[in-house]
Amino acid sequence: MPKCPHCSEELRIKFSGKFVSEIDEEYFSLLETFLQRMPRFVRGAVKSQWNRLSEEPPLVNLIVCSWCDTVISAELQKMGSR
Repeated sequence: MPKCPHCSEELRIKFSGKFVSEIDEEYFSLLETFLQRMPRFVRGAVKSQWNRLSEEPPLVNLIVCSWCDTVISAELQKMGSR
């Protein structure tokens, strides 16, 4: 059986989640740069999605070691169509 890379116990994982509690200001600056590289017809739809970040923080799916509670993997929950 594989071992946890942090505590060296036999790997037992749990699936968890947390909402983003803080967004770095530089992140929004990088998003704006990224947005400027996109085709004009896509910018409006993408920008409206990003504007919701501060109003509706995204959920982060976490894979965590059951023994030491260390995060092994983190991924943003994919948004479905509304």
